[in-house]
Amino acid sequence: MKDLYKENYETWLKEIINNTSKWKHIPYSWMGGINIVKMTILPKAMYRFTTIPSKVPLSFFTELEKTILKFILNQKKSPHIQSMTKQKEEIWSITLSDFKLYYKVIVTKTALY
Repeated sequence: MKDLYKENYETWLKEIINNTSKWKHIPYSWMGGINIVKMTILPKAMYRFTTIPSKVPLSFFTELEKTILKFILNQKKSPHIQSMTKQKEEIWSITLSDFKLYYKVIVTKTALY
């Protein structure tokens, strides 16, 4: 049964990677990229965390963060973007949702019920 959950999250991660690779051709600012993530990926994440009560592997969150950051920065070469890459933790904490935190909140909420 654990393999089923692992496959489920791997499939979802592949879907996110495919979607972000399609979306990278759309012109957007880095704030626009953050808003795209908040409107498309975050609601799906919250739904999956709620409906699939299982332990999500840490590697999933690592890969998810890499994929999202790569999408938001869109491999631009401007100095502003490069300095943002160096300050990833600050950007992540200010503008992006922490998927691990959402997961912990949903698991705790489920346990309380």
